[in-house]
Amino acid sequence: MINVQAEYCWDFFKRWGMVAFGGVGSIWGRENREEKDYFEKELLLSLESGIRFMLSKEKKINMRLDYA
Repeated sequence: MINVQAEYCWDFFKRWGMVAFGGVGSIWGRENREEKDYFEKELLLSLESGIRFMLSKEKKINMRLDYA
């Protein structure tokens, strides 16, 4: 498997923040030994967003809710 992912975080109000992720990847391997193509034909896309609330500033503990 090969995967590239990027993340953007934004603290918009005191202990509240938002995050967005995006990634693209592919897998390789042959299920059938007669196949000559090692990689998937398509790139697989992933997107995620979420909201964060910082429970403890000293220990940097966040409560989070994400959707992917």
